[in-house]
Amino acid sequence: MMSSQTKRVPNFNFPYESRLQFLRIFLVFSTIFVLTGGLYIILKQPPLFHPIPIRDQPVEIYSISESFFSAILVLIGFGGFLSIYRASRYAYDSRKSWTLLIVGILAILLATYSLQVFFDYKASFWN
Repeated sequence: MMSSQTKRVPNFNFPYESRLQFLRIFLVFSTIFVLTGGLYIILKQPPLFHPIPIRDQPVEIYSISESFFSAILVLIGFGGFLSIYRASRYAYDSRKSWTLLIVGILAILLATYSLQVFFDYKASFWN
């Protein structure tokens, strides 16, 4: 039994699984940061947005808002793949499994279609 004089000191050490989960989340976000042009933004410091597309600029030049928009769509696609992965864990609950599977497929299709429309719209100004 604890006496009233002793105090319990909280333990703030992360368990082993939490460290792995933090590392996984960090790797996913750093990969998305690099894939959506984060290094380009840091090095080139582009404008926040282009109100009117300029024909003299190549299609590779983009603004911060375009990078942010593509990062959101890539995150939606990654969430779709994660949802499909989680659906396989609920084999005993078919309703939940099917729901996660359908949501995952729809998220992947939405992200892919939106990125394609976004690129086609941007590329149409340079044709």
